[in-house]
Amino acid sequence: VKQINLLKLRGSYGILGNDRLKINNQEQRFLYLQSFNANGNAVFGDADVQQAIAEGRLPSPDVTWETVKKLNIGFDSRLFNNKLSLNFDYFSDKRSDILGQRNLSVPALLGASLPVENLAKVNNRGFEIELGHKNNNCQTNIRNPDFVQHPEYAVHDPAEHFGNRSKDRAAILC
Repeated sequence: VKQINLLKLRGSYGILGNDRLKINNQEQRFLYLQSFNANGNAVFGDADVQQAIAEGRLPSPDVTWETVKKLNIGFDSRLFNNKLSLNFDYFSDKRSDILGQRNLSVPALLGASLPVENLAKVNNRGFEIELGHKNNNCQTNIRNPDFVQHPEYAVHDPAEHFGNRSKDRAAILC
């Protein structure tokens, strides 16, 4: 077709995993094992003070790593002698088996905290549209990186034309 100068289809799919978890600013590893902590002191015999060891987190033998299934589909197009451009991207992230601790407590008599479990799921999806026009020496781009929540209009704005302003929403370059 004569009016289409470029049409490029893009797509990707992948499954990623994450086993890094921080609780109280401490990285948690080997969640399937019982943990022990050096905690306080104990007195033995004739006032012989030794460091005490206490049970920490209970083991979670069925725990697995967090997973995310990522899907990206899009296209780039240039039309009418490269005067009009249209780019579109759709993304979907489906996270499952998110690691966390229940917001419950166990009696202090137990002397341990609840284990880490695969508790949650989160789904994110959206799309991005970019429309551009170029005529002789002028170029205009309208871009919307997050159409649902925060529409934003941006252009390729060299610092020499607009200064160093990061809040420019739309502009024309001539």
